[in-house]
Amino acid sequence: MAQVSTALWEIAIPHLWTFVPDIQYLFKLFPSDLWSKSEEPATSPPQLNRELRDRDWDRFLFHSRHTRAIFYTTGDLRNVVPPAIWSHSLLSASFPRLERLIVTVFDDSMDQGPVNVIPLLLRPSLRSVEFFADRSPADSPLISTLQSIAENKTPILEEIILRLIWN
Repeated sequence: MAQVSTALWEIAIPHLWTFVPDIQYLFKLFPSDLWSKSEEPATSPPQLNRELRDRDWDRFLFHSRHTRAIFYTTGDLRNVVPPAIWSHSLLSASFPRLERLIVTVFDDSMDQGPVNVIPLLLRPSLRSVEFFADRSPADSPLISTLQSIAENKTPILEEIILRLIWN
């Protein structure tokens, strides 16, 4: 639908990107030559093929400004997105209207990489953070997120939903 005409595209894009069922879709908006995407499960984060330029962020930032809700599964991005993306100053300009962050923690050890992603996704506009997890050790993404929230990174947060499964 969005490819039919510019008029339809301008109408469709804000609606198509309001609810993102997997945050990886947004990272696919970066230029295809920026880093190599592996078809097989990677064991380490990819490296940039070239220098990261501000204009490489254009599509990501354009679409992320419409995003109100994101699903993120811990570990999904660690070996998919280069660390240079997470440390870039333009990341903080993304998701200005994010209201809901839904995090699934399948294995807490999966986020023990070079970057703890969840605190980087916290925005002042967040109203709800929801966790699905099977445990919660002291070094879990859940704990680091709660610490970031306590540091007032999300001033209008209305709810934190914890769905924990105890074995």
